[in-house]
Parts: sequence; structure tokens; C-alpha cells
Amino acid sequence: MLQAEFHPYNYQRDLVDLCRKNHIRMQAFCFIKCVEDPVIQYLARKYRKAPSQIVLKWVIQHGVGVLPKSKSPPHIRENADIFQFSLTVEDMESIDDLNRNTHFTPHPRQLE
Repeated sequence: MLQAEFHPYNYQRDLVDLCRKNHIRMQAFCFIKCVEDPVIQYLARKYRKAPSQIVLKWVIQHGVGVLPKSKSPPHIRENADIFQFSLTVEDMESIDDLNRNTHFTPHPRQLE
């Protein structure tokens, strides 16, 4: 299992491909920071879902695991309600294109 910062602003396509090729499960963290993005907002309206659900679905459709954090029962239910829809290939690509190689968490070497 590899845990990595993975979200639309840090879409690590090469890392996802490497993990898939080597049968390594990948798990995303810090994925919710981009919910205010206009593309995410547009897709949330299009699918009638919360922006966080759009991002969660994007992560899952890339074959990456995720454990969303929430203390609120309504948000927990909302997080679980992502399996009744799929993003189109075009919508997946529009989210992929948001990549900016932006990290919201420090690199482990920066913590020393």
C-alpha cells in the first residue's frame, strides 16, 4: 500500500501507472482542497452532487483508494453516495487537466 497526496491539483499519473503496473495499491490523502475549482463546481451542478463527491468519484475512477474524513453523519452518508453515478471520460479528462503539481502537505524530507 502506498499512501500519497493525490487530488486534481496533484494528479500523479506516472505514480498511478507505476503502482498499477507493479500491483501496488494506492491510497489518496488530502484530496478535498480543490472543491472550489470552477470545473469541480460545474460538474457538481451537472451531476447534482456535492463537489466533494465529484472529487471522490474522480479518485475512485482512477483506481485509487481513499478514506474520506468526516465527523458529520450527513457528510459520511454523502461520501458513501458516490457509487450510483460515473463520470464520463470527458469529465474525467477535464478534471485531470486541473493538475498543477500542487502539494498541500509538506514532503517528508521537509519535516526533518
